[in-house]
Amino acid sequence: MKRRSLNWSAFGWCLVCLVLGAGGLLPFLDGKGEMKGVLVAAFFGALSIFYGYQFLRSWSAGQTSNRNTGSPVTVAFTDVTISANYGNGELRLIDWNSMTKVGITTTDEGPFVEDVFWGLHAGEEIKVAYPQGANGEQALLRAMQERLVGFDNGQVIEAMGSTSNAHFTVWERTNDGIA
Repeated sequence: MKRRSLNWSAFGWCLVCLVLGAGGLLPFLDGKGEMKGVLVAAFFGALSIFYGYQFLRSWSAGQTSNRNTGSPVTVAFTDVTISANYGNGELRLIDWNSMTKVGITTTDEGPFVEDVFWGLHAGEEIKVAYPQGANGEQALLRAMQERLVGFDNGQVIEAMGSTSNAHFTVWERTNDGIA
């Protein structure tokens, strides 16, 4: 995967805003400060937080885009099976017809390490598991949305917004099963 560059301009603006914000508070050090100095400091403080966040997001994106370069996980599917190749010689398969549940597990360890994992169950056993961002993940998600009757996109959205240790069931086999 291509690594995105850092947003150095956001870093520069963050530093400038920190200096300007501190400048708004300097008159308070010798007891001659006015309320407008506090407003200046608050304004530039908020801007420094914004630009700092932008810089950290670019840094995080660079880290996460490079997560799997040592051993990339690739998921694929046919009309019969779903597979996950873990890049170390391990290959796991599950048949669409034997799948009983699809879950998403989230952790509180992100964003610099993988913190969202898909689990495809047969019975109570997870037969295939893969991290968010695996190669082929988006195509497999679309296939599950089309093939699995009752697939819960709302739970997927909720899981993607989770920053804590949690589990979300996005599909469970019913009598209708698979389309």
